[in-house]
Amino acid sequence: MNTPTILIVDDESDNFDVISVLLSNQDYQLHYIDGAQRVIASLDIIQPDLILLDVMMPDIDGIELCKQIRSIPKWQATPITMVTALTRKEDLARCLNAGADDFISKPLNGLELRARVTSML
Repeated sequence: MNTPTILIVDDESDNFDVISVLLSNQDYQLHYIDGAQRVIASLDIIQPDLILLDVMMPDIDGIELCKQIRSIPKWQATPITMVTALTRKEDLARCLNAGADDFISKPLNGLELRARVTSML
């Protein structure tokens, strides 16, 4: 069985560090992109099995990027979990309406993150 590949998209490298620590005892290959600009071009190279996507980023936010990813037929079935500090139900609904499969709230809890990643894979 192949090691699942997870693409983490976040403009803050500290958030990648947190996720990598929380998933360190799991058998995942983690890739990090520090913003939305290079994600679309990198999908075919990275071939993610799951995308963890920050919502609040400069330039293109995670909701818009989620829509862009979903517009590409090859990536429509790849699970996308939004990682967000937003808590309003309207914001979470926007994530789901953009094509996200799930969301997880910041600050991240290791037990919840591992469970959500496992359920998406």
